[in-house]
Amino acid sequence: MWSNTRHHAIRLATAADTPDLAKMLARSFAQEEFSQWLMGRHVGQDQRLERTFSMQLKHLALPHQHVWCGKHHEAAALWSPPNVWRLGLQQQVQLLPDVIRLAGFRHLSRLWQLNRVAKIVQAAHPQTPHYYLQLLGVDPAQQGQGWSQPLMNVVLEQADSNRLPCYLKTSTLPLVPLYRRFGFEVIHTLDDLPYGAPTLWGMWREPQIC
Repeated sequence: MWSNTRHHAIRLATAADTPDLAKMLARSFAQEEFSQWLMGRHVGQDQRLERTFSMQLKHLALPHQHVWCGKHHEAAALWSPPNVWRLGLQQQVQLLPDVIRLAGFRHLSRLWQLNRVAKIVQAAHPQTPHYYLQLLGVDPAQQGQGWSQPLMNVVLEQADSNRLPCYLKTSTLPLVPLYRRFGFEVIHTLDDLPYGAPTLWGMWREPQIC
């Protein structure tokens, strides 16, 4: 499925796009504060970040058919449709082998820390049915070229049509004004996460009725 905008044509991603999208997202988020906290600033960070995004695409995003990207993987938005953002037992079991490989058996204490942070973040997640923007990433070489608008609007218009709100989280304060331009407002700030995790801003968008 293709969606044409004035600036860029975007399409629904498939499993075949996973390797290229994971590489692009790793480049996009290499300097992002939460990603650096998650991966640690040391040798191998880029490769582990790429594997993390590959895992996210495989298990949490692509199965729900709400991943949109540019034709040549210039940018991507990973959305979750209503009522599927929470990790169920089956998904946790599926993810566990990949998570262990990413962390390594010598860092199981780190897994415990990540799990505790994830539970706090998940507890703050709104329960009202909504579309959830897992992440929006643009290749550094393509930033400032207008990719955010089509990748956001393709699902925002669907949400408006269904009279449903949207939610996202960001650890990058300069992005808050960007998301505000799409109708999002900050509804909570997670600024006391343990283990040095960075502040997260949760943002909510009510459906826009024309």
